[in-house]
Amino acid sequence: MAAALIFSVAQPIHAQQSTGEANPSPVFDPTPFLTAMVEYRLLAFSCEEVLPGSPIQGSEQIAEYFRNLGQETPSGSDAQTDRLVYTLVRAQAASICSERLRRAALRYGEQAVIYENSKPEAWPSAPLINAGPWCSDETCSSLR
Repeated sequence: MAAALIFSVAQPIHAQQSTGEANPSPVFDPTPFLTAMVEYRLLAFSCEEVLPGSPIQGSEQIAEYFRNLGQETPSGSDAQTDRLVYTLVRAQAASICSERLRRAALRYGEQAVIYENSKPEAWPSAPLINAGPWCSDETCSSLR
């Protein structure tokens, strides 16, 4: 997965220690946040062709986050979702994509809150994403 490449470059940063402290401050590990962010972006690529609107455009701030850090932007797709998207009728594929993006957005939102509350001050803020809804109804049945 593309996330492995990103994690090899994004190392945790130790929080600053105040003078006279016996134990070092805990290390903030951004891996769960980065994983959730990259997973959402990869799903966006997989679902771009079957959903109304643009999940890729809705996750553009994720790409911007990595560009601002001078790192490679997440690209590629989710292999399991790709197989479904190219096998199923569009409405079925859209329904699955919509649900997977919704769940990925929830995971990302949870991790973004933890990230914002734990990250060193110098780190960038968590990017915003467009979490949908992507279809006018839950099953995306209006799509042909």
